[in-house]
Amino acid sequence: MAIGKSWNCPHCNRPVIIRDTDKVTTRQDYSLQVNSKDCRLFVTTTTCPSESCGKETIEFSKYSYSKNQNAYNLIYNKIIEPEANIKIFNCSTIPDVILEDYKEVNLILNLSPKASATLARRCLQSTIRDFYSITDKRNLHQEIEAIEDRIDPGMYKAIMALKSIGNIGAHL
Repeated sequence: MAIGKSWNCPHCNRPVIIRDTDKVTTRQDYSLQVNSKDCRLFVTTTTCPSESCGKETIEFSKYSYSKNQNAYNLIYNKIIEPEANIKIFNCSTIPDVILEDYKEVNLILNLSPKASATLARRCLQSTIRDFYSITDKRNLHQEIEAIEDRIDPGMYKAIMALKSIGNIGAHL
């Protein structure tokens, strides 16, 4: 991310312009004793310049030196804070159980994509039951079919795809 460029804050989900004063990077160079490999660690703290947010994002990056390329190559990058890029919904009509599942979907996405997909499927089923008041069907497939004529065809296909992916963990 370059200074003075647009950045999307993972806390408030707003596009902002990062200034020099919004970003601090520290670097630590070291060599591994076992194989004499040169490494470089960066910790970058970016503060959202939005007055309504102002939260920090902390990112950890590790580079390893390649003698063949005469350059450092990124081998690991992770945003440490926030734990996940979770969209904040300012809506009191979404039940807490759905919001909790949604948050967990995002928190475990990188750790376990299959578990995340299974929870996303659960979120989908809870949303359909709550929003469309579907209660008389035997399974999620029938629930989705019951709303097919009430949603956009592209959305219907996406929902069916999510159901299929989420079935990996739901029906083992």
